[in-house]
Amino acid sequence: MSEEDIRKVVDKFARKLPEIPFTYSPPKVAKILYAMIREASNNPDPYKQIKWEHTELALTYLRELKKIISSAEDKFNAAIRVAGAGNIIDLGALTDFDLDAEIGQIMHKKIKKWNIEILREKMRNRTKLLIIGDNAGETVFDRVLIEFLSEEFPKIEITYSVRGSPVINDATREDAIHAGIDKLATIIDTGSDAPGVILDDVSISFLDNFNSAEIVLSKGQGNYESLSNARRDIFFLLRIKCPVVALNSDIPQGEMALIYKSKNDR
Repeated sequence: MSEEDIRKVVDKFARKLPEIPFTYSPPKVAKILYAMIREASNNPDPYKQIKWEHTELALTYLRELKKIISSAEDKFNAAIRVAGAGNIIDLGALTDFDLDAEIGQIMHKKIKKWNIEILREKMRNRTKLLIIGDNAGETVFDRVLIEFLSEEFPKIEITYSVRGSPVINDATREDAIHAGIDKLATIIDTGSDAPGVILDDVSISFLDNFNSAEIVLSKGQGNYESLSNARRDIFFLLRIKCPVVALNSDIPQGEMALIYKSKNDR
């Protein structure tokens, strides 16, 4: 996009802002903004190339990520940490990231909010797991988790959800397939172009999967912002990337977290 195109989008969005209810979640607002960007750029997927590059980069770490899990004393905990580490790949909230540093610290970081024992207990004897993905590239880290869970819990049926159409660098079906997830899980999409899961904007098919899953593991901040008040049990696996979410969750900005929210807490 040219500077003139960018200025036009900024002006158009500024004029739209007074019409946007204060109660809208950030993903719901972003859905409006990125629709304007796609229209102005005449490009349905402006991040397509960099999403491909991020997935290719993440695939080079595949063997190392599997080794981290296989050599860990607590492999379940390690697999969840690996999946959480992948959430650093996020162009919607971060302009730069150090994947080498993040992977090197996976097993050594102290984490304030880490509801791993609740997740471990709920995984026992459950057969339907829905993982709601976030970013392209991060999908490779999710693939490693799915491979581990499939071996550890052979009876579990894993469904992996992506965005219904491109928005920022969030994963679409194409990105999940590029990461190899199609060989391990059933891929579905939200039916929406929001960078989160807005339940009044998703498809009936997604909603059926969301409601029928025995466990929902939601990745990333956009999904947390849009689903934290949903009336069902959800595990949120994310890096805290802004001060507002840090305040809401009582978790320091920049820290990884595994947060369990029960429907009884709503």
